Amino acid sequence: PQSFSVVCGNSTHTYLPLNSALRESILEHVNYVRSFVASGLFNWTTAARMPTMMWDRKLAFAAKTLLHICDTESICMNSKKFKYVATVEISGIVPHLEDVPGELLQLLVKSWMNDIHGCRVTNTRAVSTEPGSCIGHYIPLIQDHGNRMGCAMRYDSVSSKLDFGEDGDGDGDDDDDDDSQNRLVLICNLSRAHVNNMPHYAVGQEPGEACKVGIHPFYTVLCDANEPVDNN
Repeated sequence: PQSFSVVCGNSTHTYLPLNSALRESILEHVNYVRSFVASGLFNWTTAARMPTMMWDRKLAFAAKTLLHICDTESICMNSKKFKYVATVEISGIVPHLEDVPGELLQLLVKSWMNDIHGCRVTNTRAVSTEPGSCIGHYIPLIQDHGNRMGCAMRYDSVSSKLDFGEDGDGDGDDDDDDDSQNRLVLICNLSRAHVNNMPHYAVGQEPGEACKVGIHPFYTVLCDANEPVDNN
């Protein structure tokens, strides 16, 4: 849908396309999280075959649909290609539209990296979540049966005077607007949820020891981008 549902509220909602630079930044941060876990640092066990996360246009398009209806619960995102899709929503205060690119990455770091530092792996190789320190937003990011994701982004402004003008620069302002309530919303679909309490990933002695086509040249504890992965 091109219009926003009434469920989204009375704010001024603006769909913000994710350009190639933002897509690459999201993937970079996600693969940093995967590398952190796969390396076996801190409270984590070493991942034998953690694939590199890559972008999927269909998952991104589905996320755009969720973004417009403001409901991540009632619609199933599963498909023949990806039967166990996980949907993650991240939001935070971003007072000014022009700050979105930088603030988006800060939201990712805050929601995923800060969360992951508070977690513990149990002896059954499951993550034990608890309120406040290990909410578990990132858990779909560390499934070694998943290597695809797609996201969509929306800006919710309390101002009814957000003026994009003819040049589309989005620099409309009003001294009476409460910019402190403006929010950025990011919805991501990931190709593999945590299914049936299975281990999140296969454990090994060395990171990437079970990768079939070798190690990624940059993410040196993740499998190469060409690693075959059964997301189902």
